[in-house]
Amino acid sequence: MLDTHNAVEWPVWLVALTFGLASAASFPIGAAWGACTTSVAADHKLGIVEESRWSAGTLAFGAGCLLFAVTVEIYGTAVAKMERDGYVGGIPSISTVIVTAMFGAWAYVVANRWIVSVASEGFETSSAAGADEETHLVPPGMATSLTYEGVQEQASRRTMSDSAMAARRKSFLVGYASWFGVLVSGIPEGILLGQLVTMGFSSQVLVISLFISNYPTAFASAGMMKQGGKSTMEIIGMWVLVFLLTGLCAALPPICVPAAAEHAPLYMKAVGDVLEGLAGGSMMASILSLMLPEAYIILGDLAGLLATAGFLFAVVLKVFSGLISEYTVQAYTVHTAA
Repeated sequence: MLDTHNAVEWPVWLVALTFGLASAASFPIGAAWGACTTSVAADHKLGIVEESRWSAGTLAFGAGCLLFAVTVEIYGTAVAKMERDGYVGGIPSISTVIVTAMFGAWAYVVANRWIVSVASEGFETSSAAGADEETHLVPPGMATSLTYEGVQEQASRRTMSDSAMAARRKSFLVGYASWFGVLVSGIPEGILLGQLVTMGFSSQVLVISLFISNYPTAFASAGMMKQGGKSTMEIIGMWVLVFLLTGLCAALPPICVPAAAEHAPLYMKAVGDVLEGLAGGSMMASILSLMLPEAYIILGDLAGLLATAGFLFAVVLKVFSGLISEYTVQAYTVHTAA
């Protein structure tokens, strides 16, 4: 944790905006790469399955990174603070975090069910025209001239088309739900980052962990939505919206309450606990109810291995960042002493 007021000379709101945009910059990057490298194979289920495996793998790895950001950088920091300052005095704060985290998880589940229902209706409506055209591939006047083999071939093609359409629908809904989950959790996440900067403390490792975990999430979601038939520009636009919204939310706390940590009012700390709980709860619900289960359906137990790799990658990143920070401080101390 670094004191940003002593480390930088920028306005606090600009620092918070930079932190928010930096953590979310991988959203449009990952979405653009995922959408541009994914092909739409409507009549070839095998191609959809292979690309879904790649998307599921990146989704599982990102879930592991995000799990580290939630458990260690958010809740782990709160528990460590209680160990340092005393458990009795920290009970109100941690209780607020726990209650709001459960509410954030519940709100995410409810909102996710709603958006999946809406997206499912939209997908079925957009696919109805294509299905109708496919039904009338053979003109009515020529129907009597079909041989038995021709009827069988047409039925086989229709079965393959239905199977591919089911795979596309599944990919579209999972990708859309992933995007919506990030959108919902991105608002309190951005405000939380701004809150940390406003109070004089911010974790560069948290920003980097979020950046890394956000990339595979956006990549996988974009690829799945592309398989579902959404255009590349629409997908990139959706993730640019999340990117900008996260940065704007991070800039709000310094503008509304420009107070340092030692001068922060009590209600400011309470708001921080609420935002911490909402962000952590919604992200945990997204990981455990959507990201990992969907990756497991496609990859089986390999999803657990990839998620573990993502978690450990975030651990190594934190250790490496700590070493760099420690070395920088020591070098600065030696330089000033000389």
